[in-house]
Amino acid sequence: MLAKGAMLDDLSGMLRTITGEALGAVATDANVAKLVTAWEERNRRGIERSQQLLTELRATTPIDAAMLSVALRELRNLG
Repeated sequence: MLAKGAMLDDLSGMLRTITGEALGAVATDANVAKLVTAWEERNRRGIERSQQLLTELRATTPIDAAMLSVALRELRNLG
């Protein structure tokens, strides 16, 4: 349970980091869709690798902590 909680905390932190990187210092009149699209273009290769890994994980049963750790590492490369 502690490992699961730690992984959830890591994932939450990574999502905040990725969101911050994608949006930067957004002004109220900024076009968020353009900022996200630009971030996706800069990180296209990493996004593709992450999507491929997640597809493989979904096809695997059961998923263990080691597999989730690898997935978190891949996502960490996006942030």
